[in-house]
Amino acid sequence: MRVFISGSKVLKDSIGDGRLPDTVYSKINSLMADGAEIIIGDCYGADTLVQRYLYEKQYRNVTVYVSGNKNGTRNNIGNWEEKHFGVHNTSNGYGMRIEKDLHMAEDADCGLALWDGESKGTFVNMVCLAAQGKTCSTYFLNEQKWVDISSLDELERYLNQHYGWQDEDIDKVLAICGFSEEMRNYLVTEHLISAFDLIDIVCQAPVSLEEKIRTLNFLGRENNILKHDVMKAAAQKKKMVKNGIF
Repeated sequence: MRVFISGSKVLKDSIGDGRLPDTVYSKINSLMADGAEIIIGDCYGADTLVQRYLYEKQYRNVTVYVSGNKNGTRNNIGNWEEKHFGVHNTSNGYGMRIEKDLHMAEDADCGLALWDGESKGTFVNMVCLAAQGKTCSTYFLNEQKWVDISSLDELERYLNQHYGWQDEDIDKVLAICGFSEEMRNYLVTEHLISAFDLIDIVCQAPVSLEEKIRTLNFLGRENNILKHDVMKAAAQKKKMVKNGIF
């Protein structure tokens, strides 16, 4: 079993003694006991903390995935085998790291993610695994709990419940977009509008561009729109693969 471990960089600052939550160590212990091959990145934060623990336990069944050439490795604490991606990629930064992360999700049988609700890199990893029907055991740092996610539907459902907008926000946006009070009450009461649906409604509403921009700003902008775009792109690609286009 090959397990893709990823997590938020914020972990390097969020825990004063430089430790992961005890429950995460328990998960890693189980993986080591099963002899799992662990694939992990070379970033700071969660990657480094997990690497340090694997090194302390003298665990050798580890591969470090790196963006760029050998000289560009940031962290390989245990001097494990490395795989390099994007060596000939002329893009910089995030674009090159995405290529590495996509390979990791493709190579893995399942995943383990430590997410703070904000990290876009960890979120993309979760989406890539879910799009392939691979289970990602995700530790939500803010809620301090584990959730196993195996599909895009499951991920979207969880995000709607825990990272979506409030009913009054949805009602206000639907009013701006021209929905009647009766229809708004029905949609909101029955919880028929997801956070991702709401962005599509705003974009297609018969209102001015300026009003659309103000409404999207009201909804909280970046984080939710990022999640919407990533989820939509992953769902579209999954559909194309299923239909034999890729």
